[in-house]
Amino acid sequence: MTTPASAPTGITRVIERAIGGLVSRSTLIDLKSVIQRPLWLRSRLVHKEYYESQLDRTFPSLHAAERHYLTTGWKMGLLPNQFCVAPEARADIYASRHIREWVLAATPVEEPELRLITPDYGSTVPRATRHTGGIVGHQLSRLPSQLRHAHFRDADGRMLTWDDVILSTLHNRMVFRTIAASPLFDLDYYAAQTGLTFLSREAAINHYLETGEILGYSPSPLFEPEWYLNHLVEYQPDPTVNQLFHFLSIGQDAPASPIFDGHRYGELFPEAPDHPGGRAGHFLERAETDRTLETCPSNPNVPHPEWVTVRERALTAAAEYCAHRALTGRGLPPTPPQRLAAPAPATDAAAASSVTILVSVTQISVESMEPINTLLAQTHTDWELLICGTAEEALSRTRFVNALVERDPRIRVVTTEGRRTAALNEAADAGTRQTITVWNGSEAWSPDRLSSLLTTGGTDTGLRYAQAVWASGAAADVPGYTPAERQLWLGPTSLRGFLVSYELFIREGRFSTDLDALVEWDFLVRTASIVTGQRRGRPAERPGPEAPPALSPPVDRDLAIIQARTLERWDEVATGLPQRNAALSSILLYVRSGWENALTALTALRATTPADVEIIVVCDGTPRSTSAVLTLASLTDRRVQIIRTPARVERSVALNLACARSTGNRIVLADENVVVADGWFEALSRVLARDGVAGVQPLLLDSDDTVFTAGTVYAADEALPSRFLSGFPGEDGVQAEGYAFAAACGLLLMVPAAAFCGVAGFRAAYLEEHGDTDLCQRITRTVEGHFRTVTETTARRLVAHSAPLPADTAQLRAAADSAHFQRAWSETPARTDREVFGSGSLTTTGTLAGRRLPGTSVRRAHFQVARPARRVPSGPAAGLPSLRWAIKNPAHAGPRGAQWGDTFFANDLAAGLRALGQEVVIDRQPAHERPDSTHLDDVTVTLRGLERFVPQPGATNILWIISHPELVTTDELTSGYQLVYAASTGWASEASAQLKIPVRPLLQAANTQRFHPRAEPHSAAEHDVLFVGRTRRVFRPIVRDAIEAGARLDVYGDDWETFIPAHFVKAHSLPNATLPEAYRTARIVLNDHWSVMAAQGFYSNRLFEAVASGARVISDPVEGIEELFHGTVKTYGNIDELRLLLAEDSPLWPDEVTFRRAAEAVAREHTFVRRAQTLLGDVLTERGIAHPL
Repeated sequence: MTTPASAPTGITRVIERAIGGLVSRSTLIDLKSVIQRPLWLRSRLVHKEYYESQLDRTFPSLHAAERHYLTTGWKMGLLPNQFCVAPEARADIYASRHIREWVLAATPVEEPELRLITPDYGSTVPRATRHTGGIVGHQLSRLPSQLRHAHFRDADGRMLTWDDVILSTLHNRMVFRTIAASPLFDLDYYAAQTGLTFLSREAAINHYLETGEILGYSPSPLFEPEWYLNHLVEYQPDPTVNQLFHFLSIGQDAPASPIFDGHRYGELFPEAPDHPGGRAGHFLERAETDRTLETCPSNPNVPHPEWVTVRERALTAAAEYCAHRALTGRGLPPTPPQRLAAPAPATDAAAASSVTILVSVTQISVESMEPINTLLAQTHTDWELLICGTAEEALSRTRFVNALVERDPRIRVVTTEGRRTAALNEAADAGTRQTITVWNGSEAWSPDRLSSLLTTGGTDTGLRYAQAVWASGAAADVPGYTPAERQLWLGPTSLRGFLVSYELFIREGRFSTDLDALVEWDFLVRTASIVTGQRRGRPAERPGPEAPPALSPPVDRDLAIIQARTLERWDEVATGLPQRNAALSSILLYVRSGWENALTALTALRATTPADVEIIVVCDGTPRSTSAVLTLASLTDRRVQIIRTPARVERSVALNLACARSTGNRIVLADENVVVADGWFEALSRVLARDGVAGVQPLLLDSDDTVFTAGTVYAADEALPSRFLSGFPGEDGVQAEGYAFAAACGLLLMVPAAAFCGVAGFRAAYLEEHGDTDLCQRITRTVEGHFRTVTETTARRLVAHSAPLPADTAQLRAAADSAHFQRAWSETPARTDREVFGSGSLTTTGTLAGRRLPGTSVRRAHFQVARPARRVPSGPAAGLPSLRWAIKNPAHAGPRGAQWGDTFFANDLAAGLRALGQEVVIDRQPAHERPDSTHLDDVTVTLRGLERFVPQPGATNILWIISHPELVTTDELTSGYQLVYAASTGWASEASAQLKIPVRPLLQAANTQRFHPRAEPHSAAEHDVLFVGRTRRVFRPIVRDAIEAGARLDVYGDDWETFIPAHFVKAHSLPNATLPEAYRTARIVLNDHWSVMAAQGFYSNRLFEAVASGARVISDPVEGIEELFHGTVKTYGNIDELRLLLAEDSPLWPDEVTFRRAAEAVAREHTFVRRAQTLLGDVLTERGIAHPL
């Protein structure tokens, strides 16, 4: 439509003819403008405040805002009001022009999608529908006082007042102003993700604010919204606040992406925060003149990629993501909107063809009785309807099937004994053998459905389709994909809307007989190349909507099989095997969900592998942010490749595709939820190099640090494979060392590339379970050997942030996998792995059978494990029972808990018990209750910290209170513990007297094999005053006092920069292995206690370790502390006393002989071996066993 200025209408033409010769051209234009102005104003479709918010500009009047929109704003992709939903108008001049015509209301145009409309407004205010601007125009024409009481419903269904709408508009204006003023919004990068060419930068920013953030787009490689939210400390994300705006509002003082930390950049360039564009603006200004400028990630110890490289790779990844959206049909339609040309009409002979309509008997129901009339009413009458299925299926629906057959002689039933695919094929053969289509049993057809199919295109290919076809997004224009791949990524569809010649049906091999649910889609994928250039998407005209098939094991399995057939190229992989790099290993990392776990896993792989490794990360249809973060975080590592599938595929298919990209002579299968430990690669490589080894895995721990699997075993003949020692403590994993397993776990598995490729990788038929076992057993069919578990190294599963499937769906898939595995390997000789227990401490007494898996006749089975009684062979406890002790460590599982003092305490206590011939396992807090293996434990020792433990029936339960006595209740002390200890003599005595139960004093201790004085005195201290510890989120008094007293302080611990100048903080942690030497080489060690512990007489473990190392210690006051440690620990009452103790020539300290004697006293009286002797002796007494301890 043309504008009023260029195409006068109605009365303006009359005026022009009447007075055109009497006035000048400019005067005539002014007169036309005056006449047309009321038309603009009558529609009232420009909302001044909203329009201003998109530009951050103020107009003197509504008319000025309208004029700007009609002359300039629409060309910039701006919208006239907040009621219309038209994100495409931001980038599509045609769509924006359509909105402009709606605003002009000069000619009838289709109303855009609207939001924020008052419910039932048109019915309650009838005149609104007659308004020039419709309901929206009528509402906007009302006075603010009238609108104040109106309510509007937004896109989420929430009811808003007009004041809410205005406040939101004003807020959006502030957000737009902030973002528009910042150079951080990268128009090219944002456009590359969306696939749009925006009409202006303002349009792009408004698109981001209204749509882009919701869809997960990023405004810049320097700002990744999910990364920003993840790294904000103590900030609860507000979904109503744009995250880029939040970052800019706080002064950009936070990590914004893997390659830019605003806080650290501000420290490096103090002038950056004052730059007009903030820290990012300062960086981008430098980048304009320095093409080698490096980015600024949070960690200063990692390589910094150059900004030029970052932006280039980021743009490439963004464009790939946009192409993937187009391939899957989620991209925007072509611009301008258009349909592909309809195929040429068919010949008369084709139009006269007989049509065989196929429908599965399982789709016939009571809902079929009405739609069948639309088939009977077809204008093309030469058709037949064949109801196909097994005899059993037909019998179960006899009433409905007979009702249809009786309606028309063209309706017949074809039964078979095979599966659904065989029934469809037999029905096709039983028909007229001319053309074939399908019906789903419930859809209604238009009368000319069949005639339309017969008279439009595809006669040269044998495949017709309904009228013209949308090119879904830009799928047909994405290079690098075959027609079959394009059809595949569009997702499952049926033959509804298509007509297949019987000749083509036979030539293409009929319906695949190894599929159950997606046979029609499989046929369309296989024939995609035949009709390339004609069928480029889904049929445009269908009698009814076609919902995607519901998730179920048959659908998922068919989907995976079709994906594998279409995408995998094993013949090409086999051809390339001789050219693989013999010195290179290829790690294939599978990623399916968010980036958090994946980045942790990838970082660990990069840090623990040598240079002759390639790491191929396959992002399985992940969100954009996942592949973006992983790409940015690994830019400086040439070993890493990031590939992404356009949509989800099964894990088996994704890893097979990654294998095709690999070039190494060894394949390592890895997973986003598995983190490796130092030395894993070398350990696995050494064992794989041995004769007879087909593949290796590490001891794989679960997220709670129990064993996830120590190998794959068969617990009985005909049993399904199971995970060995699953749910047992990690210490039990040594049981698997040296055993020849039939299979290993595919979550971290190293195999020769020739072996993996030689069996064509994973089979797509397995969805949840047994795919790795199937792979391993196929490998050992072709390569003589077995699989080993390397117990000298571990890997650990992470807690998944989100399950990819609902739990019940995953269980059904797993059950279907089990049934499939049992069928596939039914001819294999039975195997039982009882010998796996060998000479270890555990044995098996039989097999435990589980319940039948849902929907199958399969039951799981596991070994019934026992621990035979044994005696200590030698040492101080020779001849006494060797009991199994389970120490309950209150620390968290994983790396976080590994740095807790409780963990080192538990390890040292375990070493003391083992020195007495006892078997010890340690359970971190999440694994305190192990239902699969607690029956093996004779004794439990709860180290009471922040967490309470429920005593274990059948065991001797010990409670040792070493900290936080204020948390211990009377109920806990009397809840079933046979022995209770406290690391305070006073507290133990008081509790015993009050509760009338024995609470025994047992102080903390030191491992004097590690903590001991130097053999030779050292001349100079490496640390003058040393403090090792976290802040506990408070300014710990002893650190505060030491700084006030002028100490030359070295602090090791995290979060201290919040409280003290940075030069005092030497590092955020001090490895425990180096802690003894730090104590030995410090002139003075500082120590403190929780206030409750100090008041109750609980001595810190650091006191014993520091004194055992020969250190001088200054501590807060605890009753009896100086006497216990023979004057080598001093306390203070005020700053002056502390200053005197800190002085190098202080007379308050004893001589060196006293320090050495104090260390010897700890080694004699306060070691973990001594504590273990006390515990063992009391336990044996409690169990009624005589002993000399």
